Amino acid sequence: MTGRDFDELIAAQRAFATWRASRPHPRAAIPEELWDLAVGLLERHSAGKVAKRLGLNPTHLSRRKTDLLKTPIKEDVGIGAEFAVVSIPAVTPNSATVSLRVERPDGTKLILEFQNANLSEIASFCAGVR
Repeated sequence: MTGRDFDELIAAQRAFATWRASRPHPRAAIPEELWDLAVGLLERHSAGKVAKRLGLNPTHLSRRKTDLLKTPIKEDVGIGAEFAVVSIPAVTPNSATVSLRVERPDGTKLILEFQNANLSEIASFCAGVR
């Protein structure tokens, strides 16, 4: 396990502890955001390890992952969907190719590839995305 993997587990453990300390009553349902966080950890850790760290039932955690994989992806976002409007700055001819990867805990991935862009232009691009 890398330091980053360990840090992710600790961050998730803290998020669950914070929620448990502030939930309205002891039997309150776990918020979807926390379930998504836990399921995202299953890409790098076993269900047993994640469940133990986060105080979850490993069977319920595995079932959440299975249910997530069965959920169809919406192809049509429909009217009223919100998107970030981004303008890509001019590039310089001698710059490196850079890939920017964004990954959500639920497994959704976005990979952007910048051809011939310098790092300051990529930083400006990232700052413009909200």
